[in-house]
Amino acid sequence: MIKIVGLGPGSKEDLTMRSINIMKNAHNLYLRTEIHPNVEYIRSLGVKFKTFDHYYENCETFDEVYESIARDVINTEDVVYAVPGHPIVAEKSVRLITKYAKEKGIEVEIIPALSFIDAITVALKIDPILGLKIIDGLQLDKQKPDIEVGNIITQFYSRLVASDIKLKLMKTYRDEDYVYVIRAAGVEGLEKIEKVHLYEIDRISWIDHLTSLYIPPVKDEGRYDFNELINVMDTLRGEDGCPWDKEQTHESLKRYLIEESYEVIDAIDKKDSDLLCEELGDVLFQIIFHSKIASEEGSFDIRDVIQNITFKMIDRHPHVFGGAKCETSDEVLVNWEKNKAKEKDIKSHTERLKSVPKCLP
Repeated sequence: MIKIVGLGPGSKEDLTMRSINIMKNAHNLYLRTEIHPNVEYIRSLGVKFKTFDHYYENCETFDEVYESIARDVINTEDVVYAVPGHPIVAEKSVRLITKYAKEKGIEVEIIPALSFIDAITVALKIDPILGLKIIDGLQLDKQKPDIEVGNIITQFYSRLVASDIKLKLMKTYRDEDYVYVIRAAGVEGLEKIEKVHLYEIDRISWIDHLTSLYIPPVKDEGRYDFNELINVMDTLRGEDGCPWDKEQTHESLKRYLIEESYEVIDAIDKKDSDLLCEELGDVLFQIIFHSKIASEEGSFDIRDVIQNITFKMIDRHPHVFGGAKCETSDEVLVNWEKNKAKEKDIKSHTERLKSVPKCLP
């Protein structure tokens, strides 16, 4: 039997009596880390425990740390495992423990606790129902912020990490956008909140393991993302939209797709980056336009287009996403044609010629 409890954000008043009693009566109590404001209080109760801090010192990555902890917990009988905050919120070691326990048929009981998310929303007086996204700051390459809602960035534990997070966030937000750096939310005497420009977040000296970053929704009407462009298209084709846009069909739009494509080529030939950016936007709008028409016909929508091209690019690059080996560009092109022929069931040169669009110049 494995019991997992949360130590809360850091205030001893936020510890539940249930969690305290479970830790008091534990035969084997392990804390993920001793670096937490409530640990001294637990010690003052006479509770005996061990920690996994040695893994943070000896392992090269956090993934190795969490893997090692999970394996130790699984292999310990009648164990109570205590983690900061809520056991389910931003706690990879718990995810691994529940996964391995299921494989081995070991029962796991998770005891709810107050999370740092609760403490942050209270400290900043924000209602999650208005939109809130929680992102691992070390996974910003995979987990993207949403400018339309508030974003809490976790793993914001050092100035070095803050610097890396800042650079990645600047791909979505403006340097001068205001954000909130929050330390020890909800912990009396330790809580600290500072509103700063995004470009300043790695200049704060007091960032530590109890620190998170909150980015408010962007309300600037001049800031748009891909979803906003889709919404514009929906409006143009909607009941109160533009008469011209509502009349268009795949056939009537063919000339515009050709024109916009040639204008992209012209911008490339002119080596004009600003013009290229504009013309690529025009081509993108044509793609969204055709996708909208198709969605109204029940054929496909823009998400299907994205799904299909993503699958195709992964499938056509087995030397990157699979086990194939291609050392040169020539080998890549040969492999590409093989995969394309297999995909389209082309078995002869004649069939290959038939697959060439008749409208090509």
